[in-house]
Amino acid sequence: MAKVSGEDGKVIVGTGTGTITNATGTTTIVVVNNTIVNVGDRILIEDVVGMTDINGEHTITAIDAGVSFSILIPTTAQTYVSGGSAILCVSITGWSLDLASEVINTTDSSNSTWNAFISNDWTGGTGTFEGFFEGGVTDLVIGDSYPLVLRLSGAIYYTGTGIITGNSTTVDVPGTEAVKKSYTFTVTDSETLTTA
Repeated sequence: MAKVSGEDGKVIVGTGTGTITNATGTTTIVVVNNTIVNVGDRILIEDVVGMTDINGEHTITAIDAGVSFSILIPTTAQTYVSGGSAILCVSITGWSLDLASEVINTTDSSNSTWNAFISNDWTGGTGTFEGFFEGGVTDLVIGDSYPLVLRLSGAIYYTGTGIITGNSTTVDVPGTEAVKKSYTFTVTDSETLTTA
């Protein structure tokens, strides 16, 4: 069994991807998108051309009747050209993953001291992750599957699907928006390692 761990990643919790049709602004960016979101939601924006600084994870700071939403970025000198999508996500602040390959025991009377095994080409895995849930964000459901991105460092990360098998609250401070939760999962689809 190979155990790997990392410090960040994300769980994709949206049921559909909204298409971005425009983005304007300087440090406060108004994004035109057909996904209905709430203030405080965490979203993942990808594939924007021109205003590339908005690609990545952001927290919604304002909404306009489900037509547009606002996010904050630190830079000011980009112009939206085209493209992009947005989907709800939850940030992961730490994770571990145990990957294992199943084998078949082929030991028979011809083996004298050691068991004999062959691989059956099945690989599986289990893991844990933790992250902060903002107020109003729907909790992950035990028994449901979610796309996962588990980052080792920089551009090295695992992607795949995991079914949630358990959860617990690790930090819940009264009067604050975010609650830190821990989850266990079982890999339900191949975990792919991207290294560049």
